[in-house]
Amino acid sequence: MADKPYFEEQVINQLKGYKRLTSKIAMLEKQPVGMGISVSRGPEGDHLQALHRKLKDMPSYMYLSQKEQDLELTAHAYLENYTTGTQSQLREVRRVSGVDEEDQGKLNDIARRVAKVLEARRGDGDSYEGYEGALRRLDEIKELQEQKEQIDGALELLATYKPDYTKLLKLRFIEGLSVEEVSAQLSIVRKTFSRWKPKAIEEYAELAGMSR
Repeated sequence: MADKPYFEEQVINQLKGYKRLTSKIAMLEKQPVGMGISVSRGPEGDHLQALHRKLKDMPSYMYLSQKEQDLELTAHAYLENYTTGTQSQLREVRRVSGVDEEDQGKLNDIARRVAKVLEARRGDGDSYEGYEGALRRLDEIKELQEQKEQIDGALELLATYKPDYTKLLKLRFIEGLSVEEVSAQLSIVRKTFSRWKPKAIEEYAELAGMSR
């Protein structure tokens, strides 16, 4: 019995993960930055820069929670130098001491948040908080969206000359229907399904750049 082409498992896993991929994108897009601002991406423009400009031009109370506003007030009260570098900001926050336990707790919280931004940039953390978290979510959405577009593009191209192959792949691997259910929807017998399936996978792999 001949071995399966090496790309067959790749194709099947990619298509089976399609719904999980779209759900992850939707989940990340729905997470609000604050005051109704979300990180949802549209089809045009650089949305990372657009969100950056949008938040920069707004007063902080429009996108910070009440707790974050309290921390901002504490930072203004204690910090003399407002450095632009995140590492420098962390050193500056750690340099000062609060006059009481409450203020010291807030300064510690600020330091923790700045440190999490640094961790996220290095890929060490998993923070989605605040403005930096919004940018990180946008980066992840962009990467996931590119994966989705690759799948959509390959399926759409395949549908232009082999629409039944496209339907077979969608029904079997994306929708998760059984062989019998797919065969019934395509009005074919199981033997035809077994003949079409490897051909459909091979065509898809070629279009998705997975067969080389």
